[in-house]
Amino acid sequence: MEKIFFIIPILLIATGWLVFLTTLAPQVTMEKETRLQFPSNLQELQDLARLMSAYYTKNWFYVLILFGSAYLYKQSFMIPGSVLLNVLGGALFDLKIAFPLVCTLTGLGASFCFLLARYFGKDFIQNKFPNKIMWLQQQVEQNKERLPYYLLFLRLFPMSPNWLINVLSPLAGIPLPLFALTATIGILLRFQFQLLVPLLSK
Repeated sequence: MEKIFFIIPILLIATGWLVFLTTLAPQVTMEKETRLQFPSNLQELQDLARLMSAYYTKNWFYVLILFGSAYLYKQSFMIPGSVLLNVLGGALFDLKIAFPLVCTLTGLGASFCFLLARYFGKDFIQNKFPNKIMWLQQQVEQNKERLPYYLLFLRLFPMSPNWLINVLSPLAGIPLPLFALTATIGILLRFQFQLLVPLLSK
């Protein structure tokens, strides 16, 4: 059980990286003062999109690194709000960039979450979700001949939250490459509408 506490310094390092990135933000002039923080509603998302767009005109590479880091942070540590970042990505970048970028970041973030669960959270998860683990193990065994399609089904029509699928998968014997691939394709299919029709304008 003590392995779960190794996640704390990893979380602190990741948080420190995000804070460090905020200190590198380009100097821009905005009509409305906006803090560089995770949005929790549409108004905050619109304000953040305007600020990030101003940064983009100054340094597009900084915006790319900041957006990617923030997205991976949320995905890796199971923090709600990735849907808002999907919309933000659609507003900041061209569709041909935003779409593959968000899909790739989702696959990477889910894989990091998978690895954290495998190496540091195994005992904790087994104690917390024994029935869920047993259920997923049974489903994997029953669908082993068509496992990629079953995992895609779970992403498209989740019977459990995606974060729970991420942490249960390593304990159910799902291989990481297959897990990462289906997570990436799943986000491609589920959230393409959010990128094709963004709620924000540049």
